Amino acid sequence: MSPAAPPAGDPGARASRIRKALALAKALFTPVALAFIAYFAWTHREFLGQAVSTARGWRLLAAVGLWSGIQLLSALFAKLALGGAGVAVPYAAALAIHGRRMPARYIPGGVWHTVGRVLDYRALGAGPRQLGLFVFLENVLMPAAAFLMGGALVWRFHPSAGWASAGAAGAGVGAILLLAAPVIANRAILPGLSPPRALAMAGLSALFWTLAATAFFLYVSAFPGAGIHGSFLQVAGTYLFSWALGFITLFAPQGIGVFEAVAGDMLTGPAALGGLAALVAGFRLVVLCADLLVFTATLPLRSRPRAETP
Repeated sequence: MSPAAPPAGDPGARASRIRKALALAKALFTPVALAFIAYFAWTHREFLGQAVSTARGWRLLAAVGLWSGIQLLSALFAKLALGGAGVAVPYAAALAIHGRRMPARYIPGGVWHTVGRVLDYRALGAGPRQLGLFVFLENVLMPAAAFLMGGALVWRFHPSAGWASAGAAGAGVGAILLLAAPVIANRAILPGLSPPRALAMAGLSALFWTLAATAFFLYVSAFPGAGIHGSFLQVAGTYLFSWALGFITLFAPQGIGVFEAVAGDMLTGPAALGGLAALVAGFRLVVLCADLLVFTATLPLRSRPRAETP
């Protein structure tokens, strides 16, 4: 006989329904978001054509190169996080794992790059709680830093009072998460994360987002024909805050659609929201080219890695 179905009020059944609903929302939202971006690109094709005709190629190449370079920091973050959990992973191994799993970023669902790296680190000897600490820190410290930095810049430099207030709230949330994450990690996941290591990872996250925002500014400024106004700090704040909002939108894998809509609304220029959102969406091509470059460049590191002795 088959086991009886769990009662309607059972927490496990409720969690299962939530997971299924979230998976369905993600599956439906992604094609809808892509369709709207394509629609906006078509309806604002004259604006985009004018922007592309004035493109400065060297700025686009610099954006690709800079985004490729910051992947070195992502591997260092993994090394520090796992080291705080007692797993000494060589930096070359962390970089090889990060590069080898890069294509998984583009599998629908938005989590497979993390899943692939977790499997690789598991093969190096990391246990469930150690891997849980790594995933927790990466998915809390990184967006927390983006919220804090981006929110503070939006609060200080965005001309809209509404966005400035949202930025102030986002900065507050980011600051709380940065302070709370090490405490939660030590008490609820795995003790042993020292304050200096937690501070180093927070600083690494800040450096990562500084360079990422610079790459976005290079991309935006590569199209003078788009007529986008704003200082480096305003554009950087727009990118970081938009990315952070997209990240916490659970039904939008990799923030697709949400990032573009928020950034398009926050940028100032002669085009309507749809045109700016379509232009912002082009930054994903910069990221794609950079990821392909990292994937190719790390091929020589793909020999079977071994963990160091802690």
